[in-house]
Amino acid sequence: MESRKVDIVIKVSKYCNLRCTYCYEFPDLGNKHKMSTQDFAAIARNIYNYYQKCDFNVCINFIWHGGEPLLVHPDFYYEMFEIQKKIFCTHVTCTNTMQTNLTVLDEARIQLIKDLDLRIGVSIDLVDSVRVYKSGKESQSKVLKNMDILHEHGIHFGCIVVLNKNTLGREKEVFDFFYSTKTSFSVLPLFPAAFDTQLDEIAVSNSEIIQSLRKFAQLYNACEKKIGISPITDFFSIIESMEKKDPVEFYDKEEWCPVILVNTNGDYQGYGDPYGSSEYIYGNLIHDTFDQPMFGSQNYSKSLREAKKRIAYNCVNCKYFGYCDGYYIAEVQYDNVTNSSLIKICEVTKMTLTNIEEIIVESQFITGVDYL
Repeated sequence: MESRKVDIVIKVSKYCNLRCTYCYEFPDLGNKHKMSTQDFAAIARNIYNYYQKCDFNVCINFIWHGGEPLLVHPDFYYEMFEIQKKIFCTHVTCTNTMQTNLTVLDEARIQLIKDLDLRIGVSIDLVDSVRVYKSGKESQSKVLKNMDILHEHGIHFGCIVVLNKNTLGREKEVFDFFYSTKTSFSVLPLFPAAFDTQLDEIAVSNSEIIQSLRKFAQLYNACEKKIGISPITDFFSIIESMEKKDPVEFYDKEEWCPVILVNTNGDYQGYGDPYGSSEYIYGNLIHDTFDQPMFGSQNYSKSLREAKKRIAYNCVNCKYFGYCDGYYIAEVQYDNVTNSSLIKICEVTKMTLTNIEEIIVESQFITGVDYL
């Protein structure tokens, strides 16, 4: 039977012990309110009632997010796990991931990770001045020590690096660190700011993003053994598909929405929508009746129309059409918004694909790679 996956990002709490310069939750990082077990049970039932109607198997990957989710007591997650086991059964299975700043790690939390088989994502930029405690003290040394502890316990993890002004020019340093530890990582763009002047000193232009991704692509291509680097690995796969004339299915959000973000109060929306905007909240998974379609609201229809518009505007006449599925322009915030209707020009993805083509030609790249 066919199987599909959906990531459900759960904002369990906004509370955090760090004050990262670029955090889009910045105004709420001191708020200790967290989602209750009763609220999660309602969310889980609503999710299950929707996906169990599919005529194929569905894997729900719950991504526990914040704030800093490891500040929440481990007992909370054990209760969440028991709720999952009771609710999800026929055609719907669950996995659990946690995105953490990894500054809080003790024996109880290590055991939690093992008991729940949590997949771990660690946020670390390898730049001291951005990810700091409330006091202004750097957090990186603590995170590096805790990463060593995860390695000692045989706990595998990936990392996220947020591309900002402080990381420009340090691509080789970042790559070499992760390569030496055989750790896959993602390079993410800055999210829209929480307030007007927040990103003034660290913002990067599209041309700077393109140049940085080109450097990561060159470093990736030069290594005989590979580590995963998102989005670079995906972009190389797109070019390989072109070489093999092996087209992919085009991204269609109406047919399948692969990522849903659920806020602490139960409001939910798509990953590519303006975060927290009332115009893009599809509904509430705590308070809406269970028989109401999850994607039946006018706000979802608005989001869907705009995603399709971005794809139509950028993809139809693009040389990568059919090999790139359009997901990046539909959902990922690499490219700047050009007008109020959220039409984006696909500058970063298209230029990075072009750069990778050039890198492949220059290096006589042979398709098919080995990974560390």
